[in-house]
Amino acid sequence: MKGVISRVEGRKLLIEVDLDQDFGPSSSGKSNFVATTSGFSKVDVDPGVSFSLNVIRSNKVQKQPVTVTRPTSSTIETLTA
Repeated sequence: MKGVISRVEGRKLLIEVDLDQDFGPSSSGKSNFVATTSGFSKVDVDPGVSFSLNVIRSNKVQKQPVTVTRPTSSTIETLTA
């Protein structure tokens, strides 16, 4: 497991992931792994239970809002003068 901490409290499986981690790109290169179990992990207190987890961060750049300024009549007059 990378970046995953799991523990059992009572009958609950608690999974903790540090979102500041980066374990490199996925095979497609479209995202980076934040955490992974790298397949199924068994839960020690219940032999029939296992879990699998992948936490990824997209490499897509978030589009910034675009500010559009509409010309006013005074700027149109200035441009045509």
